[in-house]
Amino acid sequence: MLILFEALEVDYVLCEDSPVDTDIRATPFHDDTPIVTPLCDGTKKANEEAKKKYEKDNKTIWGYLLTHMANNLFDFFINQKSTKVIWETLVKHYNDDGVGKKKYVVGELVAF
Repeated sequence: MLILFEALEVDYVLCEDSPVDTDIRATPFHDDTPIVTPLCDGTKKANEEAKKKYEKDNKTIWGYLLTHMANNLFDFFINQKSTKVIWETLVKHYNDDGVGKKKYVVGELVAF
């Protein structure tokens, strides 16, 4: 699935957080006191476009992931709107390095 997401150029959604809606930019001062400056119109527009693109790509991946899940996983993840959280949960559960090694060893033993 990751190869498909990379081909569609939406794979960034799996590792990045959603862009934040902000009308001000805070830059830290030398004593950790933020200096608040308003964002220019061009930055606001770019921020809105980035947020809309992220939401669209998030929805695309969310639909694809849920469509290809077993029913018990679908029921578990249907209320989760962040594909990043879904993906991290699936990777944590199914991408354990030890599992692949154990399957290989067992397969080799069975082959004898």
